[in-house]
Amino acid sequence: SSTILTASGANSFQWLGTEETASNIIVSPVTEQAYKVIGTDVFGCIAEAEHTVKVLPRPNVNVLGDEVICNGGSVKWQLSGAETYYWSDGSNEAERTITQAGTYIIKGVDANNCESLPVEKTLIESKSPVIEYSGITEACLGEEYMVNLTSDIVGTEYLWLDDNTTGNRKDILVESDLILSVQGKSPLGCESVIQVNLKAKPTPIVYISGPKSICASSEAP
Repeated sequence: SSTILTASGANSFQWLGTEETASNIIVSPVTEQAYKVIGTDVFGCIAEAEHTVKVLPRPNVNVLGDEVICNGGSVKWQLSGAETYYWSDGSNEAERTITQAGTYIIKGVDANNCESLPVEKTLIESKSPVIEYSGITEACLGEEYMVNLTSDIVGTEYLWLDDNTTGNRKDILVESDLILSVQGKSPLGCESVIQVNLKAKPTPIVYISGPKSICASSEAP
């Protein structure tokens, strides 16, 4: 950054270490720097002054929040690292709920009036996976059955909420009516939940009727 130093109190000036003789000079120090000027009045009397300019660090603006909007929802972004913030869309809030996908550029100014470099953060819009189950809805008691799920989004992760197991397939032992809840999460973090209902059918009771003994045949073998 640059700033202007102004010398006063004399009629002419000489800034030491430079060829500048104006009362005002533009300086651009990169570290703390001392500047000296010699002033001469109308009587030829000379005096010297010194002025030190400190170089303050820029603030670093941090943006905390998700980068994906799921199903037309919203995300909350929180800013830190500065006192005042300037968004590319005209906002000055340090905490915002954002519903519009796009790229946002944010600058911050600290208590010393130092400005940060621009921070760019992009928000994209996505959708939750559609999880489908196309298997049987009834199974016999005591049977083991594989539940197989599919998704319309490649890379979907599955979490079976009853026991926190993962994967799109699961072997189920049918001991009663079952309601299985499964969460699907897309690679971008959008989630949905499906319920799989399996009704347990009782096994048949099989009987054999008839005598438990018979007489040997009277015919000769």
